[in-house]
Amino acid sequence: MSKVGLGAQTAEGSSGGTVSLTILTVELDYQGRSDYQPVYLGTNLPGANLTDTTWNIRYLTYDSDSRVDSIQNATGAWTNRTSLTYD
Repeated sequence: MSKVGLGAQTAEGSSGGTVSLTILTVELDYQGRSDYQPVYLGTNLPGANLTDTTWNIRYLTYDSDSRVDSIQNATGAWTNRTSLTYD
């Protein structure tokens, strides 16, 4: 499992407005894959616990050439990612 924090950035838009990017917490689970292709990818707001049920989790499958074959989504606790219902 890997945890990645994505930094926040603020930029001035061409019309003079301000654009803010939200910081995300990212969790990756490779399920034993040795090719660094994650099977589960989860995102949430900073400070979220792994047991919070607000994680946006993606389940990725790969073809025989290690290309993404399908992406399914679920919302729930990161700690329950293997038992969630994905669509």
